[in-house]
Amino acid sequence: EELLNKNWTKEAKKTLSPNIMELTQSFNNMSLWIQEQILQREDEKERAQTITKIIRIIEACFRLNNLNDAIALSSGLNSSAIHRLKKTWAKVKSKDKESFQEIQKLLSSESNYKSCREHLSTLQPPCVPYPGMFLSDLVFIEDGNVDYLQKSEIINFDKRRKISDVIRKIQRFQNDLYSLEGVDFIADALLGLSIEQM
Repeated sequence: EELLNKNWTKEAKKTLSPNIMELTQSFNNMSLWIQEQILQREDEKERAQTITKIIRIIEACFRLNNLNDAIALSSGLNSSAIHRLKKTWAKVKSKDKESFQEIQKLLSSESNYKSCREHLSTLQPPCVPYPGMFLSDLVFIEDGNVDYLQKSEIINFDKRRKISDVIRKIQRFQNDLYSLEGVDFIADALLGLSIEQM
């Protein structure tokens, strides 16, 4: 139900689409946290080191097929507050900048996420796709197709089929779990952080 009728865009979105809203908030928090982590460093060298660490985390997310977090972290690096730090970026090694740019090309939102869709089609689960791409598809389908045919009570099953196809694509990635081993001291440290610290 959360994915139907553009529920995540309505006034009651927190009730109608609580998981989508939570995922969106998490994405935005991660992006803002990245910016904060870089900007709280006063020294350009420290900022460059922080950017390098973030790029390495993006690479790890990408290798794990975690496209959502790779895009969230990238959005923090691509924010105007970080992008304009020319002297800091000059201290980031070329190989790290090139790696980041390559991942950016694959995850680009250009041409309705064409490269990202192509990359996603080659992946085997487990995978965490970027939900914003699917939400855009659902909005396009909802806005571009009538519910009933020719002012009648005949349901537009073509529209329902298209919506179903998008939801099926999302579900494809919900069936397989990651088999990662927990690292207790890292988990404890992360659990001890408040949202403001993340």
